[in-house]
Amino acid sequence: MKITTLKNPEFGDSDISSFPWRSMIDIVIWKLERRKKETPTIISSINDSIIIDLTASIEGFINELFDIVLSNRTDFNSGILVKDFERFSSSNSFEQRMFDFLKQKLESSTWSSYNEIFKIIFGETIKGNVDDEVWKGISMLFAYRNLMIHGKILTISYFQIEDTDKFEIKIRGKYKTIYSYLVEQKLY
Repeated sequence: MKITTLKNPEFGDSDISSFPWRSMIDIVIWKLERRKKETPTIISSINDSIIIDLTASIEGFINELFDIVLSNRTDFNSGILVKDFERFSSSNSFEQRMFDFLKQKLESSTWSSYNEIFKIIFGETIKGNVDDEVWKGISMLFAYRNLMIHGKILTISYFQIEDTDKFEIKIRGKYKTIYSYLVEQKLY
């Protein structure tokens, strides 16, 4: 364990919190500019990196929102802080156990479970509050990010159309849905 001396500590033990995801958008902007000066191979890698940064930003924002709400233990229907309720004074109360369960679930959550957690906290889904096309785009970002970071192979097959110089493109595996989305959006 590292030992250090804090300058001007307020009192006793203290914590320092950081939200590294907050700087990701600045990094994305920098990468977009840098991308203009690179070779096609590097551009592809920059694009993949941008997708990772964007998904980290989205997850970071949602995680911070959940953390703030749960830290305040706010009952949004009444506008009263739940921590002020006497029933929360017992560490074994139903409300406290549910709160602890939700905090623990959030600690190990993934993008696919955020909609469920959002509904538990706010009484409605994220998806229900976002334009369908935006939601679909965000879902595709996460799907691609997950396939990429888990090392799933992307196989593209080209089949020549008889008596022509044209080819039909087929994507194999889980990338197929992402490819279809990109074609639908006229991005590929």
